[in-house]
Amino acid sequence: MFKRVLIFTVLMFLTSCKESNSTLFNFGDSTFTAPVYSQNSNGINFSIAKVPNEYFIEKSDFKEIDLLEFEDVFIYELLTDDSSDLMKTKSNLEFDEVVQHMSQQIFEDFVAVNKKGEQIPCQGVTHERTFQVRPQERLILYFKRTNDSPIEQIIYTDRLYGAGQVTHTLKEQNLNYDEF
Repeated sequence: MFKRVLIFTVLMFLTSCKESNSTLFNFGDSTFTAPVYSQNSNGINFSIAKVPNEYFIEKSDFKEIDLLEFEDVFIYELLTDDSSDLMKTKSNLEFDEVVQHMSQQIFEDFVAVNKKGEQIPCQGVTHERTFQVRPQERLILYFKRTNDSPIEQIIYTDRLYGAGQVTHTLKEQNLNYDEF
C-alpha cells in the first residue's frame, strides 16, 4: 500500500512540474493563460508571454482595437534572483535615469524576428510602475507585423543592468481565453 501511495505521489509531482511553463493572467472580469518563456542572466530573470491585444488596450491609453489587428502584444517581466529592487540595485545609472529609460526609450532595446527572419522593431512599450508593491518590473510591448509571418523570437539588448543580449525563442503561442 505504501509503495502505491509513493508511486502515485511521485507521478503527481512530475506531472505538476511540466505545467509550470504557463501563467494565469487576470484583469477585470477576464482571465487567460499563456506560455511564459524565461531566461536568467546576470542575476535577473527575464520572462515574456504573449497576451491578447485587449490586455494592451486595457493597460494603456491606446483605444483603437482595429489598429492593433496586425500587432503582437507581450508582457515582459524582469525580476532579480533575490527579489531586490531591480532599478535601484542592478544598474550603474542614477535611479531617475533608469526610470526615464524604462518609461521612454526602452522600446529601442527590443526587436522581434519573424518566421521569415525579418527583424521587426518594437512599436511601443508601456512601463507598469510598481512603486515597490511587487519586486518585478513589468513592460507591455507591442510589435507591428508586416505580414502573416508569426514572431518566433524577441531579442532584448539590455542597456541598463549588464545582462547583454537576451534572446527568447517562442514556440507556438496558444492563448486560452476565459472571456475574450
